[in-house]
Amino acid sequence: MKVNMTIRGIAVELSHVITPKKFGYELKRGTKGDYDFPTIITGKPRRGKSVLAIQLARGFSKHYSHEKCLIYSDNQFKNAIQNFRDMPIIVDEAVKMFLASNATTGKTKDAIIALNVCGNQHNQVFFVLPFLTDLVKSIREKRAQYWIYIITRGLGVIFKSNDGLVNTEDFWQPKLLEQKLKQYRARYGEVLGTIYAVQEMPTFRNFIVWEDLEKEDYLKYEQIKDSKKYEDDSLDVETAEIRKARENLAIDLIVSLMKLEGGKNKKYIRDSRSILAGMLGTSEGTLRTKIRQRALIAGVLTDDKKDDTENIDFENLLNPIQTLEEPAVIKKDVEIESLIDLGDEFEEVEPNA
Repeated sequence: MKVNMTIRGIAVELSHVITPKKFGYELKRGTKGDYDFPTIITGKPRRGKSVLAIQLARGFSKHYSHEKCLIYSDNQFKNAIQNFRDMPIIVDEAVKMFLASNATTGKTKDAIIALNVCGNQHNQVFFVLPFLTDLVKSIREKRAQYWIYIITRGLGVIFKSNDGLVNTEDFWQPKLLEQKLKQYRARYGEVLGTIYAVQEMPTFRNFIVWEDLEKEDYLKYEQIKDSKKYEDDSLDVETAEIRKARENLAIDLIVSLMKLEGGKNKKYIRDSRSILAGMLGTSEGTLRTKIRQRALIAGVLTDDKKDDTENIDFENLLNPIQTLEEPAVIKKDVEIESLIDLGDEFEEVEPNA
């Protein structure tokens, strides 16, 4: 399908254009096999990521509803995969099990198992995130079938993964995309340069265009979103209490060990304070103060010994830290995200009459 559009005052004819209704129907056909078939939607805030996801979900199933299909927590997702069949599931960035920043070996395995269940139930998962690299690597570079990048509100581009490649670093061919974007933007500017660049990508599939939701529908979506985002607040309170108890237990254990060894055992006096601080979600300065205060109260330290707490080894006093699956974001990833994130210079897309 071809669509005539006006972008920054320039008339543009886009080919290979698809609507959410048609693409949602194609996704429905693709989930007939028993395998997961996730789609990633990324873009800046207020560019219409969630609106597009809703319209795709409606194209996927006539049984879509905001109440059922909008997911904002791990518990909501687990409930959905246990009870849904042939349904779309829109996963917000608040669902922590799928975030790269929250990825550990155990949690990533849980996320993969959850996707396998979705595949068995013929469900379609839409991950809605600001950046591609926000999603856990084992899904974005091994499992996702499509990546939709929002260029501006009402216009996006669909990439299909190179899932047949052995080298998963080329799953979306980011190096080639970066090269094309630089080349065409230098000649045609941000908007037209991006449109020309993405069409030359082997991963390019379609442009996608959509309209905003009706006002009443959008207000209902906002209301349900706010309700579902905060319905697990009680779990957050419980988690805070558990963290506090864990922190107190760790500090008491360390002080007890210091007492047994007179605060001088080299095994527990190393530069490991940052490890425990990271595990407990507190700053190093706060943790050091708490250990010192507890040790002074217990009579383990006097003012001339308090500096021994600076190098205590906490690493072996708690459960071993699980190895993070995600490496730190390298400079190339940042460059790619900033290149494809077009920023506020884009104007709204206006369909020609």
